[in-house]
Amino acid sequence: MRKALGSLLVAAALCGASAALASAATITMSPGGNIVATIRNLGFEGIVIPLFICTVTLTGTLATGPITLPGRVGTITAVRAGECTGGHTAVANRLPWELTGQTALACPSASTGLLGTLPASFTLDGVLTGNGSLGLLLSSGSNAALVLLSRLSNGVIILGAGGIYTQVQVIRCA
Repeated sequence: MRKALGSLLVAAALCGASAALASAATITMSPGGNIVATIRNLGFEGIVIPLFICTVTLTGTLATGPITLPGRVGTITAVRAGECTGGHTAVANRLPWELTGQTALACPSASTGLLGTLPASFTLDGVLTGNGSLGLLLSSGSNAALVLLSRLSNGVIILGAGGIYTQVQVIRCA
């Protein structure tokens, strides 16, 4: 239920902000530096692996800018998936992952968030590896972080979920 509500909120935020999206904006982030995002109930599913959920922690750093979008916003240096249901495992590969900012929401004068992508790679249960682009939405001035529904290669699906991030960033459009 929370997952469905989170997905609806993301969809509503993106639709509501669509008129104010600025994909070619220049942004600054403050204070930049270290970031830790904890996403609870992130779903994983593969062709032969049933749906399971984990708590995933993404650790890395964010640049301060100015950053021209689309462009490099930061780097995720560690990903830990724990507390997975049903004894399943999800292991991140090919780290570090470069966080590329795609779109700032509500530009040109202010921003309510940043939509970015990560070149993710996960191995599920030690047997099925999927690679691809994972969407990440960070809110500006609060600690909300959302991983968006993503389809990786080899039939690996990551179901979106919300969480929090520390070292809250204020994202501004220049």
